[in-house]
Amino acid sequence: TAGLRVMAAASIPLPEVGYEGADERGKVFAAAELAWPDQKLVVLTPAQDDQTADWRSKGWTVLLSSAEGGAHEVLAALKKEIQG
Repeated sequence: TAGLRVMAAASIPLPEVGYEGADERGKVFAAAELAWPDQKLVVLTPAQDDQTADWRSKGWTVLLSSAEGGAHEVLAALKKEIQG
């Protein structure tokens, strides 16, 4: 899709699709549409927004997907996480 092309052009690592966050014991605490585990960044769909607090409580950065500017918003967040 266009979003993946934007990320590839910016040399951003591709996400894991359908990612499940698990605690230290392996118990799944939430699911995300897209995730960059090394950067602790997830993108949630509107249907997953009720899981935002679960992700944040585990130290993850959460972005909610939207049709408007979604890829560019994710790209900016990834650059921030990767570059510190």
